[in-house]
Amino acid sequence: MNVKIEKNDNLKPEADVNATINLLKELKGNSIIVGHNPNISLLFNKISGTNVEIKKGGIAVLKFDKDNGTAELELLLNQKVLKLM
Repeated sequence: MNVKIEKNDNLKPEADVNATINLLKELKGNSIIVGHNPNISLLFNKISGTNVEIKKGGIAVLKFDKDNGTAELELLLNQKVLKLM
């Protein structure tokens, strides 16, 4: 498995959500995005058209369309559910 870890200022809490979307469009292959609220929820809501809050320790799985900068929310798990797994 070839894994590349990158740190990017576009993922900082004070970063502009649109800059983060542009970053996602440039990424190749599958990606894992780690962030903090409120920006991570704002980002996911903007690209997926949903209105969910990703709680502390939660996981959201999105299928991102790089052509139009939108995503489909495929899975949302909170910390309580993850503890049961």
